[in-house]
Amino acid sequence: MPFARAAAIGWMPVASAPMPVPPQEKRRGRDGLIVLNVSGTRFQTWRDTLERYPDTLLGSSERDFFFHEESNEYFFDRDPDIFRHILNFYRTGKLHYPRQECISAYEEELAFFETHQLLISFKLMMRPRKRLDLLQSTRTS
Repeated sequence: MPFARAAAIGWMPVASAPMPVPPQEKRRGRDGLIVLNVSGTRFQTWRDTLERYPDTLLGSSERDFFFHEESNEYFFDRDPDIFRHILNFYRTGKLHYPRQECISAYEEELAFFETHQLLISFKLMMRPRKRLDLLQSTRTS
């Protein structure tokens, strides 16, 4: 007897357990939007974007220490201007270093977010620039 007809005459369905969660709902919960509040500047990204780099603060469950239930977001008291570039690395796999940023502040943010491989690459990339800055400062003195 069809289920609708059986329900109409008061029969109980065969399965008493709830239906399994549809795949798209499972995906929504796992890959849902995450709000990252960095010193008042809000960034949104997908959970799976961050989890591409599981050895980092944002890509691991360690980020849960920064979750605030009241606002339903992660809060970091860090530099939002530099963080924008770190988040873009998660999205694109490429790190952009804007010349106007302080090298040591940039390194500090990379270290805080535990992007160790990225920090090493950044330091190697900045070696020639530090030498150039040192040369320019000695010439102007």
